[in-house]
Amino acid sequence: MVDATRPMKVVSLILLSVMTCLTAIGLLPDFATFLLAQGSDGLMSHAAFDPIAQVLLVALFGLCSYGRNRNMRLVAQATVFAVWVLSGRVVSIFPDGRLGRGWFYVETARVNLCPDSGDCEVTYYYDTQVETLAGWRVRVSNAHVNETFFVGPLLLPRVVRLLKARLPNMEHEGAQQ
Repeated sequence: MVDATRPMKVVSLILLSVMTCLTAIGLLPDFATFLLAQGSDGLMSHAAFDPIAQVLLVALFGLCSYGRNRNMRLVAQATVFAVWVLSGRVVSIFPDGRLGRGWFYVETARVNLCPDSGDCEVTYYYDTQVETLAGWRVRVSNAHVNETFFVGPLLLPRVVRLLKARLPNMEHEGAQQ
């Protein structure tokens, strides 16, 4: 007789392995920073979720696979997995005006806040406006850039603190959540 839950156990084990590997990057701060900055800048600042909390989410995902009710296990694992994915968002800012964002310390997008020629300090510190928007999004704009990106509910307070510290023209318009 074939066990009907076997494929779900295999999928859960694969997801648990991937979650463990991606979470381990955050536990190695030098490697995580190197990976995010792509080896280019040690002066980068970044906002990321607490790696210890991510480890706890991975452990909770593993514990959710033990239980009698299959449907409850699936709902619990799906919920923990969704929270874990949201916890993987990362935003970085560089002194030369680059703003990077990605997932689990892998940069997926980068925008340059400063023009190729001109005074980057004036653009970076005085002309760049940052707004928090509804839906856990942030808009960064100046004469050269108008970018809106998702940061998520878990990372929004950390990103706001980072951008306040690095960009003095931080505005709090729109809804926070």
